[in-house]
Amino acid sequence: MDQEKIKQQLTQKLAELEEELANIEDADPSNDELRGLSNSTDDDGDESERGNRASALRRVVERQVHYVKTAIQKIDNGTYGICDLTGDRIPDDRLKAIPWAIYTKEAEEQLERRRNG
Repeated sequence: MDQEKIKQQLTQKLAELEEELANIEDADPSNDELRGLSNSTDDDGDESERGNRASALRRVVERQVHYVKTAIQKIDNGTYGICDLTGDRIPDDRLKAIPWAIYTKEAEEQLERRRNG
C-alpha cells in the first residue's frame, strides 16, 4: 500500500469532514442568536428536534474526524494498519474500503457492543 497516497486521501477526507462539521454548526438551531424568540410551542418543539438531530450528526462526524486524524498519525509514526485495540494487523481489504480504520472489524464490533450494552 502506498501510504503517502493514503495520507493524501485522509487529509482530503479530513478537510471534507471539518467542512461538514462547520455546516452542522451553522445549521444547528441551538447556536441561533434568536433562539427562544419563537411564536409557539410547536416552533420550539421543531427547533428542539432539529437541534437533537444536529447534535447526533455532529457526534458521528466528530468520531470520523477522530479516526481520520488517528490514521494520519499512525502513518506518521509507522503503525498504520495495526489495530489500536488488539495490536493485530488490519486486513488490506478493510483499509482499502475504510482508509481511516484504526480497528479490525472484530475489534470495532466489540467496541460497539460495549458502547451499546
